[in-house]
Amino acid sequence: MEEVEHAVELDYLEAADSCYKCDDELAKLQERISNQTRVISELEKIVETLRLRIEDLVDRVNGTENFIAHPGTAFFNYLDEIAQASCSALARTPHYVWAVPRNCRRHGDGMTCDQACASAGQSLLSEVGRGDIECFDAFSVRKTDLGLRTYHYLQDGGCSWRANHCGPNYCCCRTSN
Repeated sequence: MEEVEHAVELDYLEAADSCYKCDDELAKLQERISNQTRVISELEKIVETLRLRIEDLVDRVNGTENFIAHPGTAFFNYLDEIAQASCSALARTPHYVWAVPRNCRRHGDGMTCDQACASAGQSLLSEVGRGDIECFDAFSVRKTDLGLRTYHYLQDGGCSWRANHCGPNYCCCRTSN
């Protein structure tokens, strides 16, 4: 009988020791779960940041596609930059200078470059706050099968080139001081 009691006592002690081991293992598992939860939370933040960056890149790509697909709109294109650089290069005295696009097609905007500069004057002046706007030159900037082509009209011919007749498609406008 004593042997049985001793065996039961050993079983109990082993079971109790085993429970303590289980408690230790359970505590370790809970700590691991807590750590993994923190890691998952950090990964979710990283994934959200990446999602926002990808969304931004998609918007930028779509904007670029829109820019390429819709020349002559408010989207800049290389023709705009060429015209702006050409007009700026001709300014011999300190002035604010803009290359204002002009629709010179048969059913275009119905304006000469003098009129296009005057029409854009208020919005241009809102950028600089002073002066009047005048046309001082004009260019035709085109893309052809052979590459880019520019034609310089000079003030007398370009600023007064008749409306709705293809000639200059960019008007060089500046503040007059």
